[in-house]
Amino acid sequence: QNSVNTILQTRDGYLWLGTQEGLVRFDGVHFRIFDTRNTPALGDDYVETLCQTRDGALWIGTLNGLARFKDGRFTRMTFGDTLDGQPVFALLEASDGALWIGSRDGASRLSGRILTKFFHGRNPAAAVRSFAELPGGEIWFAEGNGVGRYNGRFKKFGTETGLSGTA
Repeated sequence: QNSVNTILQTRDGYLWLGTQEGLVRFDGVHFRIFDTRNTPALGDDYVETLCQTRDGALWIGTLNGLARFKDGRFTRMTFGDTLDGQPVFALLEASDGALWIGSRDGASRLSGRILTKFFHGRNPAAAVRSFAELPGGEIWFAEGNGVGRYNGRFKKFGTETGLSGTA
């Protein structure tokens, strides 16, 4: 699949490509393809986003949830009904070690084994597509109807706070 949605080089030197038909690992010479036929734990072949965390795990956001690759093994990540089956568009490991997850319903924060969901939307305007962390730990997120920040509390910025509705 030539449609690459995301690309990441992990600390072990591999180049990972998230495509519309699977996850591809490139070692500099050979490509190895992981898809739901040979890696059911992915949950979906359409890979949207990748993130490597400090513990060496590769987190994989697909159109059908979240998977993790660690110590040579893929694991489907399940959280009850909170993120299961949700498209995952964005991932960020924050400086405090928490994993931020942007999905169709908004933003979630995974700290240890505790997942906290901050928004519930089930509409395109609630979808979080990107995260950024500022020095000091403030998290900014981009969603369908504006941007927001988290610094212990959430604040959203949209047309009601002066952002253009046409940009």
